[in-house]
Amino acid sequence: MRRRVATLSALALAALLVPATARPQSAPPPAPAAAPPPAAAPAPPPPGYAPPPPAYAPPPPGYAPPPPGYAPPPQPVYVQAPPQPVYVQAPPPKKKTIELTAFAGYQVNSDIYLSTGKLVVDDAQAWGAAISSEVRPGSFAELRWTYSDPKMHASGSSFNGSTPFHVQTHYFQIGGLHSVRRDRTTIFGGATIGAALFAPESFETANGKTYSLSDTWLFAFTLGLGFKVDITPKIGVRFDANVAAPVYFTSGGVYVGGGGAGLTVSGGVPIWQWNFLGGLVFSP
Repeated sequence: MRRRVATLSALALAALLVPATARPQSAPPPAPAAAPPPAAAPAPPPPGYAPPPPAYAPPPPGYAPPPPGYAPPPQPVYVQAPPQPVYVQAPPPKKKTIELTAFAGYQVNSDIYLSTGKLVVDDAQAWGAAISSEVRPGSFAELRWTYSDPKMHASGSSFNGSTPFHVQTHYFQIGGLHSVRRDRTTIFGGATIGAALFAPESFETANGKTYSLSDTWLFAFTLGLGFKVDITPKIGVRFDANVAAPVYFTSGGVYVGGGGAGLTVSGGVPIWQWNFLGGLVFSP
């Protein structure tokens, strides 16, 4: 017991006598790590910049999410209505057209054959005028006058020739035209009926006799074709060709019998006159 106490005392004394420098020193604490450099500040937005809108609008205040298992109600199905009919207002009725036409052209004449010879008829210039009124689309009623002054001379056994003489010729006609329009061009055809007046001069035959002829009225008709071109809505040009023919009647009669009744008329066309005319059309 005494030995253990002595040993512990010796060890304590030795520890007190050891210099402080000889004692083991603890390692110094490590230096603190350097702080990272501060991050660069973000660049400011350019002038006029507006942040983009959110992808979804935020819920309104007091919004609560649906409970689990909630199914949204079915959405209504919209069926497109059938197209509605489009009503186009009819244009106002077109005003009836009235046209005034002045003609000029050339007339080609056939000869007149008589029982005692013939009258040789020269070709001549022709003039005229017409008034047309549209009675329905494409159809016109027309009142027409044509004038020419051809020269004639007699030839044959009865006359033995004659001096030339003029015969003033007037056609007073009324009739209709039917037309087809293509853009500014109108193609038409028509017919008229009416009267023809022949006013001859006196003439002298080769044997020295002088004859004075009276004016003659005859029934007459014309047939023609032509076309018209509109220059403006009010002015146009018209070209037409027609044949004019006077008709004479020599006899007529009425018969009645067991098989029925009838009317007989004999006559003919003494001269054919072809007119080739052009003119200006005015629409008031």
